[in-house]
Amino acid sequence: KKKKIICLIIRDEDYLKKAQPTVDFSYHSYRDSDPNSYVEGIKYLVEEGYFVIRMGKFTQNKINFSHKNFFDYGVSEIRSDFLDIWLLKKSTFCISTGTGLDEAARLFLKPILFINFTNSRLFTSHTCGITYPKILHKNKTPLSLSDYFEKKNNLSNTQDFLDQNISMTNYNNDEIKIIFKEFDEMYKNNFSINDKNHQILQEKFINDFRQCLNKDQDLKKNHAFLHKKGYMGYYFLRSVYHGI
Repeated sequence: KKKKIICLIIRDEDYLKKAQPTVDFSYHSYRDSDPNSYVEGIKYLVEEGYFVIRMGKFTQNKINFSHKNFFDYGVSEIRSDFLDIWLLKKSTFCISTGTGLDEAARLFLKPILFINFTNSRLFTSHTCGITYPKILHKNKTPLSLSDYFEKKNNLSNTQDFLDQNISMTNYNNDEIKIIFKEFDEMYKNNFSINDKNHQILQEKFINDFRQCLNKDQDLKKNHAFLHKKGYMGYYFLRSVYHGI
């Protein structure tokens, strides 16, 4: 009862396969990620004293990790729609790869870490939290930050990415641990940034992002409200700004 709960939502293809078995949703496979690539991040959180609950109505794989402060609820017999909502209401914050259930966390004004994210042109600007998009390459060359928000590079079909030679890289176990630690430290600091280099990169990102919005009305509609505590991930910014 005294533990701070974290709800972890990792999208895989199993939900749509079982919820709507007559429809081929493979065109959405680019949004999936491997649940077991989150193990090191989960280890960090449980060692910090959090109770991590892996969510999901239908989940393809169990997470190969056991700890008294971790529950793979998504594959348990007690999972229910009511408990899904109740747990998100009771949670301290939510970690999601971007799927329907995290809307409940937003409804309850929970901070959210979006990781391996691919929606809304790769940035969730209208809620308190941090976004970590999947890393994009075109013809094996890393995209610049402005390229991330171009319509032509943000598609809705797995095959379209392949046709344009755009590949997506998910964060690995070690990177996810770094990202979870960053989010935890930001949460404990009320999402204020004290590190000067971090402040510089966030300010540069917001200025560059606003320029993208001014050039693209469709993108501007998706980001009409910019939450003052909605950030792009620091680890991500350091990579796309090449060590600035």
